[in-house]
Amino acid sequence: MTIDGAPVDPSAVYKVAANNFLLGGGDGFSVFTEGKDQVLGAIDLDAFVTYFAAQGTISPPALNRISGK
Repeated sequence: MTIDGAPVDPSAVYKVAANNFLLGGGDGFSVFTEGKDQVLGAIDLDAFVTYFAAQGTISPPALNRISGK
């Protein structure tokens, strides 16, 4: 794995950003649970539900927006 073309240093400390699900070890990413100084925000699902509740009815986008050309 590389960052900006340079190999990741296994002994270095890196700061990463991810959603709460992954930081909690979801989808088998258990190494994230070993992180130090975690700063967590709203639970993803809670933020999603709050957003849609505030928006009211939302119309889906046009179905022809992607083409196989």
